[in-house]
Amino acid sequence: MQFDRSFFEDEIRSGFYVTAEMKQAWASQLEVWEDFDRACRKNGIKYFADWGTLLGAVRHGGFIPWDDDMDVCMKREDYNRFNRMAKDIMPCGYDIYNIYSDENNDNMLTRIINGRNISFSKEHLEKYHGCPYIAGLDIFPLDYIAMKQEDADFQEEVISIVIRVSIFIKKHKDKLKDEGNLAIKKELESYVKQIEQLCAVTFDKNKDIQQQIRMLIDRLCSLYKERESKEIAPLLLWMDNKELKFPKEMYTEPVMLKFENIYVPAPCEYDYVLKKEYGDYHKVVLESDDAHEYPYYYKYKKFLADNGIQMCTFKINMTEYDKFMNNIHEERKKRRLTKKDNKKKILFMPFKAQNWKNMEPLWRKYIEDANNDVIVMPISYYYKNIDGTVEQYIENEKYPEYIHVISEDDYDITTCYQDEIVIQNPYDEYNVATTVHPKYYAKTLIQNTDKLTYVPWFVTDEIQQDDMRSDKSMDAYVNVPGVVYADEVIVQSDNIRNLYIRKLAGIYGDETTSIWQNKIIAEI
Repeated sequence: MQFDRSFFEDEIRSGFYVTAEMKQAWASQLEVWEDFDRACRKNGIKYFADWGTLLGAVRHGGFIPWDDDMDVCMKREDYNRFNRMAKDIMPCGYDIYNIYSDENNDNMLTRIINGRNISFSKEHLEKYHGCPYIAGLDIFPLDYIAMKQEDADFQEEVISIVIRVSIFIKKHKDKLKDEGNLAIKKELESYVKQIEQLCAVTFDKNKDIQQQIRMLIDRLCSLYKERESKEIAPLLLWMDNKELKFPKEMYTEPVMLKFENIYVPAPCEYDYVLKKEYGDYHKVVLESDDAHEYPYYYKYKKFLADNGIQMCTFKINMTEYDKFMNNIHEERKKRRLTKKDNKKKILFMPFKAQNWKNMEPLWRKYIEDANNDVIVMPISYYYKNIDGTVEQYIENEKYPEYIHVISEDDYDITTCYQDEIVIQNPYDEYNVATTVHPKYYAKTLIQNTDKLTYVPWFVTDEIQQDDMRSDKSMDAYVNVPGVVYADEVIVQSDNIRNLYIRKLAGIYGDETTSIWQNKIIAEI
């Protein structure tokens, strides 16, 4: 699958900051989707985009900016068939993850994944666009609701009874392992016998009871067939929300919707489906949950970090940082003593013409002062390749004609004296997709100026204090060299300033709060 290089850049979508790392994860999931789609088409298995993927296709033309996975649904007969055939029809390396394959899995759906382990193999990184993490998509089964209300009620009651036993096992998991806790074991045995009698099944006492109960729940959901029903539903979710059911005809022939660089099949009445699932789905609401599993690959990054492998993660030692900054201040004092004129030389270093608009207010402020010699020097910007090489970004847009732009070939920051350098790219080498030349890294620039100022190239929507998804994304643009090493950071509002300070103090300790308070200011 081909992507334009710009796809992998950090981007603001619907006011939300989408990281380059998330873009890699999206691309890897789209690769999984393409393989999945090919296997389903070849074998006559129908599926439909669902949940966040369906909403993203309709409302955003792709991923919901704060979403990190892909969802499909299948009618039960296709769902069962895919599960039986998956290992034979999917390319080598793929695996199934569901209640049948993994006894500790309690999700009543199937996940098709591109492997069981993090992989840094050349083949894996090339296919999955530099993303070493496990990628996949969730497949939800759609089951038929009985036409007779008493039949549907009976099915729901039986499933509820079995679910309560599953919850009991989960709640008393540790006690059931205790050989001396006979009362709990006796109680479970009684429940199991009741289920066996009610459902006419026999559990294998030598195998995991919890897994067998989940399998039974799955079978009970598929009790009725298409000919016995007019409506279809994700049955376990429908039991909690009776609105979550659809005429089965909606899932006969799909309509195709654009999703990023592909097209995905959707229910023919997708507007009806989305209204049932989300209500007023055109209203954009960013989920303010605890985001403990967002993004999904954080657990893999943590595993790697715990084993000494840092994935493009910037972090400084504050003792070394203080020493470095003290040396910088001493050198600046010496330079100021030798300066011969009072004119201030201010160097602006944008990296993309399209982002100049965020630098322009400060530039305009400085050019109004006749005592300032203001220079604008766009710097080279590079896309990273998987093999460690880089490819230079070719600028197609032009800077405004009223700006005098000089070439970096005609200016040497190491031999020229800059009173102030203003940068827009804060990442240095700590971005998975892009970089600038090392001579323009913040830690280097600060040694060649009396003041390093960072003005972000982007503006996000205002972020709420409890918005944990945005908070996770802030790791990619707050804890970066351009922010940490700059003398001044100019952000869009007091609210965003406070969030920057909270984020950095959370990483480096509350005792560093004054450092960030002194350098980060709200928009001038």
